[in-house]
Amino acid sequence: MIRHFSELFPDIPSEELFAPAKPKDLDALVELFGGRAERVIEFYRQYEPQNLPMLPCYAGLCDIAGILAENRCETGQYLAACGVFVIGTTVGGGLICIDTNEEQNGDPSVRVMDHSFTYYDEETRCAKIYLWRGNWGDFGVDVSRDGTPEVTPANIQRYSHRLSESFTDFFYALSVNQYEDIEEYV
Repeated sequence: MIRHFSELFPDIPSEELFAPAKPKDLDALVELFGGRAERVIEFYRQYEPQNLPMLPCYAGLCDIAGILAENRCETGQYLAACGVFVIGTTVGGGLICIDTNEEQNGDPSVRVMDHSFTYYDEETRCAKIYLWRGNWGDFGVDVSRDGTPEVTPANIQRYSHRLSESFTDFFYALSVNQYEDIEEYV
């Protein structure tokens, strides 16, 4: 699969696109994922994205430092608490995430959502999912303070788009340029 990325970017040597992760960085990723997502960990062990440009589908994969940073941000931290971790972004700021709640043999599914997918509701003192017509239907702008869904694994799955049933399949699809524009799924 890495060879396919080299074909997407023929002017960049493949060793500049991906490199083995540093053990300290990999340990931080293992800790973040809480022992889940073994296939993702193994991938990053061998092929951490380095200076990988924005892909033709308008998506970018984060290096480990980027993953750690994204999962400390407001939306990322609420998702991470539910076993959903940001691993990449789209040109418009959408979040590409692995969902360890939908994991088969250590290979989690991949979801995409807007960067403003969650917010903290001061009134109820919990994280909520911002409902808008893209993820709820007919102009469903924030149904009500009491009716807005909390951030839970089930609600994340209900209100976000699953791009792939597995990280392995998602990565292959990226490598052969199967997605035209990931932004259209946000």
